[in-house]
Amino acid sequence: MTPLRKRMVNDMTVRGLAENTKKSYLNSVSGLACHYGRSPERISAQEVQDYLLFRGICKTLAPRLPRPLLVICRPSTAGSIRRFEA
Repeated sequence: MTPLRKRMVNDMTVRGLAENTKKSYLNSVSGLACHYGRSPERISAQEVQDYLLFRGICKTLAPRLPRPLLVICRPSTAGSIRRFEA
């Protein structure tokens, strides 16, 4: 476990968050890191905002997108926003 992840888990434990909430938060941060292909420590606040906007657009459009385009909206697709715009 990385020091950042351990600190995040410890902070959530101190705050008394439920196990499922902790898992959800950790999965969200992992998706963000995977999207940009680097550690969350190296992701700017603007990139976090861009990612959240991107995820919101994908959730809104997902029911209407053709199946091949849904792959672009997966958080596990590193750098997907760049490939989509290229």
